[in-house]
Amino acid sequence: MKKIKNAFIILMLVVFTSSVFFSVGCTKYASQDDLKTLDEVRQAAISAEKELDKVKSERQQLEKELVVKQQDLKNAEQELEKVKNR
Repeated sequence: MKKIKNAFIILMLVVFTSSVFFSVGCTKYASQDDLKTLDEVRQAAISAEKELDKVKSERQQLEKELVVKQQDLKNAEQELEKVKNR
């Protein structure tokens, strides 16, 4: 009786497991919605990378301008000291 019960439980587990695998409908291909979402995400990533490059370039330009302005300020302060000492 115990063997029959164990065999029945094992049979039910096998049937349940196999029915889950076959009912899910697994496929190795992506759906059209998945492909569309993937393409949108890819385009957003490309756009974000371009924007990042643009911002980095602008930052470099502003840093160069800052160095020039700081040098101009230093020169102006030196000139002011010369004028004060006359």
